[in-house]
Amino acid sequence: MITAVGLEVRVPFCDHRLPGCVRNVPWSMKRADCREKSLLRMAVADLLPEEILMRPEPASPALHDPVHDAAVISGMWTVRGDRASPMAGLLDHGRVAEWGDGQGPAMTHTGTARLLTPLPTADVWMRQHGPALA
Repeated sequence: MITAVGLEVRVPFCDHRLPGCVRNVPWSMKRADCREKSLLRMAVADLLPEEILMRPEPASPALHDPVHDAAVISGMWTVRGDRASPMAGLLDHGRVAEWGDGQGPAMTHTGTARLLTPLPTADVWMRQHGPALA
């Protein structure tokens, strides 16, 4: 769900009180040293080595490979057509067909195949681990 909209989530910073505190900090303090994550860097300055503390923020890679998208869609067609698939009764077959055909809202500029990516993987996992579905 979070990757579909290009959002990154860092679990260690998910304390429900943290956003409220940080939201009230003036922007000038958030970029006090003209770098990203100034508050975080200042908060952990005594805990991290200098080379970690001062390293630049890495660019996030994005997968926009048509071959990958085609493989995902092909895998999803296979899952969708297999009545023995543990996913068979869980899928909205109309929506899967819509996304597989590249129709409907993509939520990102990369297309609808990205929305299908977890489904063939979930099918493989369910076949290997045999979860009991009621």
